[in-house]
Formats: sequence, C-alpha cells, structure tokens
Amino acid sequence: MGGSSAVATGNAAGPSYAPSPPAKAAAPKATDAADYGDEKKNKSEERESAKVSYDESAPLAQTAPAAEPSGGLGTAYGTGSGYGYNAPIVMEQQDPWRCRRGPVYDIQITRASGAGASSGQIDSLAAEVRARPLSRQAHRKYVGALARAGRVEDSLVAADAWRKADPLDGGALAAYADALARRGDRAIALRAYASIAEIDPRKAANHLRVAQAFEALGAFDAAAAHRRTAAALDPKNRDESMLRYLYCLAAARMNALLDVEAAAVIGDPALRKVRDGVLALLDGARHGVLPGQPVTQARGELIVKLSGVRSPVDLDIAVLDPAGRRVSGLWPRGATSIDLPGADGETLALKGLSNGRYKILVSTAGGAAPYGQTATGSVTIRVRDQRQTFPFSLSGTDAVVAEVRYQKRDRPYDCY
Repeated sequence: MGGSSAVATGNAAGPSYAPSPPAKAAAPKATDAADYGDEKKNKSEERESAKVSYDESAPLAQTAPAAEPSGGLGTAYGTGSGYGYNAPIVMEQQDPWRCRRGPVYDIQITRASGAGASSGQIDSLAAEVRARPLSRQAHRKYVGALARAGRVEDSLVAADAWRKADPLDGGALAAYADALARRGDRAIALRAYASIAEIDPRKAANHLRVAQAFEALGAFDAAAAHRRTAAALDPKNRDESMLRYLYCLAAARMNALLDVEAAAVIGDPALRKVRDGVLALLDGARHGVLPGQPVTQARGELIVKLSGVRSPVDLDIAVLDPAGRRVSGLWPRGATSIDLPGADGETLALKGLSNGRYKILVSTAGGAAPYGQTATGSVTIRVRDQRQTFPFSLSGTDAVVAEVRYQKRDRPYDCY
C-alpha cells in the first residue's frame, strides 16, 4: 500500500500515543526595569488572547433568553475553551439604577359619607347565608356588611341568628354584642362579651378584655375574677395581672380576701418585683385612699378623642373597622389601647391598621337621650401626621361622625 503521512510510534498492536510537545524554555530572568516591563506587557497580552472570543456570524445553538432583572445574572452565548461550541457563559449585569423602598400613606379624614355595601350586595350575602347556614365566613360577611351600611337592627337580627346557629363561636357572640352596644344596650353587650371568655376560657386575652371593660364601668368585683384568671394563664405578665387583681379587690372593698391574697403575693419570690406596690396598696386600703392607677398612654396609628361633651346620658366612642367589627372600650380587639374617661374625655387608640375605610362612631351607654334632648360634643381624629376635629349632635343611640380612608403601599424612592 502507499506510504502513510502519519508517524506511528511503539508497537503496532498497542495503543498509539501522540508525540509529547517540546518542553517550554524558561524565560530569562529580568535584570533591569525595562526587561521587567516588557515581561509584564507580554503576560498581559497572553491573558487577553486567552479570553473567550465571540463570533457574531456563527449560528447559536439556542436562542438567548430575555434580559435578567436589574442587578441579576445574565446569560451570553459564544465559543470558549472548556464550555464547548456556543455554550452558555454566565455574566454579571449591573443596573445603573438602584432604589430604596419604603411605605407611602394615603390618608383622608372626612365627615361620614354613609357609603357602605349596596342593597344588591347585601341581598347576595343574605342568599349565601341561606345557602350555607353553617358557614362562619358567610355569616361574618353578612353581619359586617349590615353594620357598615348603618342597619343596626338588621345586623342585630342577623348576628342573633348566627349566634343561635353556632353557639360555641366567639365571633358570633362578638358580632351580637357589637350590635347591642350600637343600640345603646351597654350592660347587655358587656355580658355577651363576657360570654366569649366562658366559651374559650384558656385564652388570657379574652379575660383581660372583659376585666378592662368591667373596670371601665366600675364593676371591680366582676373584673377581679378575670384578672386572677389572666394571671394564671399568662406567666409572662403575671406580675402586672396580680397587682391589678389586688387593686380590683381593694376598689371593691373585699378587704378580707385582699389580705389573704396580698400575703400570698408578698411571700412569693417570683413576685418580688411588685412587692412594694402591694404594700402601698394595703396601706392605702387601710386608710381608705387607694394609690392612683398608672395612666395608659394612647399610642397608635389612629387616635380618636371625645371632648366637650354635653349629654344627659353617658357616651362611648367606637371605631368600625373595614370588616364591620366594632372596636371600643367594651371590647378592644387586638392591638388597641384605651384611656378611660377622665378630665379630657375618652380616648381610643388603634395600632396595626389595615387598608380600608374606618367609621368613627358615637354611641349612648344606656339607651337614647330623653325625648327632646340631644347630646353634643366634638371628636378629634389623628392618623399619623393628619388631624381633624368634627362636632356632632346625637339624638338617637348611635351616629357615624366621621370616616377615615387609610391606604398603605410600598413605593421606590431615593434612586441612584
């Protein structure tokens, strides 16, 4: 056969090996600054030539994806050693625009507009309740829509039906009590709120809310039992709850029980932080002068204050949240702080607002004012840095004085 142009080495039956490349001669050592500069330049050129080159005319193995979000990782395609032909190469992209993000608030405080669910929406919710009589969500939406529409009597009937259909649901009892409070039946509403603590007796928050409501009405004997239960259920706040419990006993003039319980607190090493407060309380009870209660500061995103009241009956302020639930001193609901009525009037503060419309209510505490008489005053509303005052005149049991539109959203700012 003809001669071969390839050169074979070793045994013909064995494997064939390519000739080893000649050893690279060692570069001469630079002896002066000029030689060192040339050596550095040559190494830089070698690095540039070793970089991946891109051939715009070569067909791509796959279509390049869309651009990544700013600051993320992009993908480019080309030829390069170690990647194969047209293999993807990850490259970092830098977005010249970067922004911080923070909350932006849209707040409007206006007089009550009477806006609420339309008759068609309420009828649709009523039909859903009839179709699903055991659905708590259906009942909750229906009662809330009636409450926000100002149909107090209808909301009371709907909440009563919900309570009877689901007697062990705390939400049904709370809705029923809300409607009673708006109708001016504060004493009956308070008993309904207290029933929530009986349904779920292991929840300390319910006992604290009931105790606070009883204290606001001056019923310290009824508040004492709930304070004592809350202290047992919530070890973290046991010190404060026990001190408040003893105060309720002293205010109710239950001196015999006060002496026994105070001795137990003084002798308990775990309650040593409130020992001085207990001793001061005992001394005041013996002399008929109780120490003043610590004043609760009204702090929150939405603060409502009642002032300048001229009324033949006692008044309460309340807030109707976007879900139609009533927030007041009788039932604070969640992150709400209350200032009890004093020289400057009653103050109600709410924290953790959700987006929506809040209605500011004024209600009578024991039914409507006598015929021909009206209750007057003013309500001051503060939401973050905005403040408005509205006068009111009330002849019935409940009135919507103002409305707060609250919207919080996230928006970029300070871009660079």
